[in-house]
Amino acid sequence: MNKNILILILVSIALLPSVNALVLSEKTLTELGFTSINISGPSQTQCDTFNFEPFDDYTVAGNDTVLTLNITTLPQGDDDSNVSVWANDELIQTIHTDDLFDNGNIHVLIPTENQSASTEMRICASTAPESQRITVQSSTKLGLYQQPRFDTLESFQTIIAGSEPVLGDEISIQVIVKNHGGEAADVVIDYRKYELDYVPLLKGETGFTGIILPGETKTLTYSIKPLRAVSILLPPAVLTYTNIFGEIVVKESTRPFLLVEAPEFNVRGAFLVPQVQANVNEPLHVEWVAQNDGIVPVYDLVATYTIFPNGSVNPSSTHIQEISPSKAVTESFTVTFTEPGIYTLGCYLSPRDDPSLTTHCQSATIEVIEPNTSVTLLFSLLLLLIAMAVYAYIYVIPHTKTPEPAPPKTRFQS
Repeated sequence: MNKNILILILVSIALLPSVNALVLSEKTLTELGFTSINISGPSQTQCDTFNFEPFDDYTVAGNDTVLTLNITTLPQGDDDSNVSVWANDELIQTIHTDDLFDNGNIHVLIPTENQSASTEMRICASTAPESQRITVQSSTKLGLYQQPRFDTLESFQTIIAGSEPVLGDEISIQVIVKNHGGEAADVVIDYRKYELDYVPLLKGETGFTGIILPGETKTLTYSIKPLRAVSILLPPAVLTYTNIFGEIVVKESTRPFLLVEAPEFNVRGAFLVPQVQANVNEPLHVEWVAQNDGIVPVYDLVATYTIFPNGSVNPSSTHIQEISPSKAVTESFTVTFTEPGIYTLGCYLSPRDDPSLTTHCQSATIEVIEPNTSVTLLFSLLLLLIAMAVYAYIYVIPHTKTPEPAPPKTRFQS
């Protein structure tokens, strides 16, 4: 084999991370003076103590003092029983079976500030009233390790970018993961799919597989756009990695509260009537305008027309797909009145999926009258008189004999 290739392989092997390289120092609990705890029977408590001197370099950033315990209960999965861990009389953690890995192990971080020249550790086990047994083994270890850490609220968060979203907004969601530990982690990050079909995922990063180095922050961003007003806790993202002890760790992120309110419904409607007076049974052409005075588009509106006290509108309603901000739509229809009187045209607008957001239109008043019969009659009489005069002029006057004048009388006539 080529000498250079061999050297490259050896260097590569030396650089590969290994569990042994992450163990700085270890001691078994038996070496430290801890004896196993075995409790048989309900409602009992038993404690054992041991002392240890802090490991060298325990204050160095990235070096963690970790106590590993192995706990078994009977019945298995008895979450009412518990084990508490104390350091110098300060409670570090209370452990329930839900906190354990499948192998019964748990790894308790002993904070630097809780350690002293001779740290006293106290471990207490308690059984519940219906418990039969709890055991804490002494074969596990206390050690100083370098390990990846995602155990704080800031380590794994799901947050909403921006504030006060309203319906129709595209909302940006961020998943933030930070490794606070002293060792890299090979992780898988995934968001949990939303069970609500009206909160669809639009775009973005929904997962990550790779290495996060000590102190490194990884941010995933994706977008959602709720189809209706919502008030929900967003589902958590899920982080999976293998710890330095070979166990699979599954953690959930924080869950932000998402409130999406319907925007102010600021749509107004008005009628454009070319005349304020109409005749009975005479179709009247009317135009209707709806304008969105809001700052966001409105969708799926229904406008229903009304006439008071009665009358017919064709059509009686209309559907509007969308009105953009500061834009208007126009609809035309006809109105017919069968009785004389004063009528009021009106309407109300509302989103189809939320009728409670109703606004009324600016109304219009129309006077409906019978045709003016007196004028018509006078006009008819005038036409009749004109016709009679023409008839007389043409047919009657030419055939009338004019009487001849009498001859003048003479002087001698009597």
